[in-house]
Amino acid sequence: MPPFRVIIVGGSVAGLTLSNMLEAYGIDFAVLEKHEDIAPRLGAGYAMMPYGARILDQLGCYHALEKLSSPVNSVSGFDERGKRCLHLSQLGAWMESSFGYKMRFLERRQITQVLYDNLRDKSKIHTSCEALEICSTDTGVEVETNGQVFRGDVVVGADGVHSPVRQEMERLALADGNGELFRNEDGGY
Repeated sequence: MPPFRVIIVGGSVAGLTLSNMLEAYGIDFAVLEKHEDIAPRLGAGYAMMPYGARILDQLGCYHALEKLSSPVNSVSGFDERGKRCLHLSQLGAWMESSFGYKMRFLERRQITQVLYDNLRDKSKIHTSCEALEICSTDTGVEVETNGQVFRGDVVVGADGVHSPVRQEMERLALADGNGELFRNEDGGY
């Protein structure tokens, strides 16, 4: 019997973080990223909160990210007239004393690059590899891409807010008569 394998669709922060976790535990995986570059210039900034920083520290990525990021030491809020209505001058110190880390900001591509660089086996990352169709089989799942078929036991969608994986999951659920899993609050799909 082949080892358990996770197919991750999307080389996002979530997808690459999961990859690092799976690799740490010796679980086989493949990441399918549709872009040519694992760290494309997409998205704006990324707020690394203390609870996320703790996970990234456990994975061995935090110190590299700390060097690339800017800490948040204070926060101000403004009303609709532009008048300051809130100022937390010690937010950074409070977060660090409470959680061990400050909130930090960096570019999305920087965090994906650090997560990628932290992986020992980069052969499991497949760029220019867009997931087109997901099929459930008797032995697991198959993900058809623009050139290959990847087989595994489970598919994880880490492919963004307009997730094609979610759309495929909905298609499969409707075909199996489980459409209620995807109903909106108004009863539609």
